[in-house]
Parts: sequence; C-alpha cells; structure tokens
Amino acid sequence: VEATSPSRRTGADLAGLLRRSAPVAGHTAPRSLEMASQDYVSAILSIGIALAEALHYIHQRGLAHLDLKPSNVMLAVDGPHVIDFGISRVIAAADLTRTDIGTIVGSPGFMSPEQTRGHELTAATDVFSLGTVLAYAATGRNPFGAGPEHTLLYRIAHDEPDLSGVPDSLAPLIAMCLAKDPAQRPS
Repeated sequence: VEATSPSRRTGADLAGLLRRSAPVAGHTAPRSLEMASQDYVSAILSIGIALAEALHYIHQRGLAHLDLKPSNVMLAVDGPHVIDFGISRVIAAADLTRTDIGTIVGSPGFMSPEQTRGHELTAATDVFSLGTVLAYAATGRNPFGAGPEHTLLYRIAHDEPDLSGVPDSLAPLIAMCLAKDPAQRPS
C-alpha cells in the first residue's frame, strides 16, 4: 500500500475518507471547556451547599466545629462529610476561645478573625472557615496566602482575602462568608 501525502490527496480521496469515518459522539474542544467550567462551578457550589447543610445541622445541636478545613472534609460517594470534631465546642460554653492559656483553637490558615484575636466563637466562626475552604476549592490556594502561622493569623485578622481566580458566580457568596465581622456573615 502506497501512502499519499495529505497535499497530494484529491477531493475523491477525501470524500472516501469521510464516508468511511465513524460518527463521533462528543463536543468540540471549546464546548467541552465551557462545560467543564460549568461543571467545576457546579461542583464547588454543590460542595458548599452540602457543607453549609452539615454546619447547620451541627449548629442546630448547639455545637461549633471550629476547625473546618479541606482535610476535615471527606468527599464520599453520597457527598461531602465534615469530620474531626476534636476541638468542637458547645456554643453556649463560657470560654470557647482557648483550650489552654496561650493556645489558640483551630488551624491557622482556616481560622476566623475572632479565633485569631481570642474573641468569642460562634456558628459564624465556622461560616468564615467555610468561605476559606470554598475559596481554596475554587483556586487551589488559601485566600490569605501562605507563610508562617503568625503571618497567616495577621492576614486573616486584618487583610481582605485574595479572591482572584474564584469564578465570578461564586465570589460574592464566598466574600460574604469571609466578612471580618461575624454579624455580617450568612447564617
């Protein structure tokens, strides 16, 4: 069999190739990218809704998780699950801010401003952490950056989150969760 270079093929050759081609099920590359982008936003939104429902359930029972972070979220077949209640506290407790003198409760990159300052912790504390988790899910990075613990704690308490890269449709919701004032966060 002698191969013909593409430049030497005739219209009849091309017509024959097209007749022998099997139909292809799928989408064009631009449409596939558009669909993947929509799926990506939908997936983050679905995770956010499931985590918000889990936190609502936890808060309805008078508890605050206080350590919501990506490694405390299990993505199972039936949806996301919040795990590791090692530092959760009863919301009505007198002092939820510290486990021991000088020890702040939580994981530095996912703490709320009130945790970093040693203030009262409420259900709103978990909502801030939810915003941080969702921003991380959307961008692959913490909205308060990286670095030493004291740097992260300062940024969480004083700086605005970096939401660049968060899809426009999710940014307003995540920004509300990351409000510095706990009273301004969704409940």
